[in-house]
Amino acid sequence: SHSYRNLSDDSGWTTSMTVGVLGLDVFKSGQNAVHKVVGSDRANGWDHQVSNGGEPTFRYSAAYHQYLDKNRPDQQFKVTYFGSVGYLTEFGAALVFRDGLISSPDNRFNPELMAYGERAPGVAAPGGREHYFWGGVSVKARAYNAFLQGQFRHSDHELDANDLNVLLAEIWAGYTHSFVAGTELSYVLRVQSSEIKSGTGNRTLAWGGLVFSKRL
Repeated sequence: SHSYRNLSDDSGWTTSMTVGVLGLDVFKSGQNAVHKVVGSDRANGWDHQVSNGGEPTFRYSAAYHQYLDKNRPDQQFKVTYFGSVGYLTEFGAALVFRDGLISSPDNRFNPELMAYGERAPGVAAPGGREHYFWGGVSVKARAYNAFLQGQFRHSDHELDANDLNVLLAEIWAGYTHSFVAGTELSYVLRVQSSEIKSGTGNRTLAWGGLVFSKRL
């Protein structure tokens, strides 16, 4: 990924290329190893995952950031317009803020671009301490999702485009605290509107997590 900021007009860009493989057995083996240790039943659904056996995938994304009022060093607001092609093909807009003791550059803080845990919510400051609350809201139009629709090879369970909602809304909130230079811990809670139109999959999604990141 590459991110930069234009100081002359308080704008910036973030571009990213993600390359990977869908459907590998590594997570199947890991989950069943944990289940064996804790005495849980074997997980038997992995043979029906999308692209079971492995299939290459990619995603290219680009985002334009417009940074708002810069008179308060302890507050940052921005509007982001983003889009991507690949295993997630979509475009949308987001409003993002953070508030507190901030020392990391704002062009490296892009929680609106997180999707399926691709990246940490931010990058710790190289030489400063910080702790801040952050959040935002986004609206997007998603044209394709390989995790639900599959790719080129056969998958046992795939959804058609007509089974999915194109317009999605997402809201998130979190807290980040740095301990030493380049190391931080974040907690984030995210909520997304339903992507599936009907059936048991038609439900609002909510998930949270602890994210530890280290700048090398």
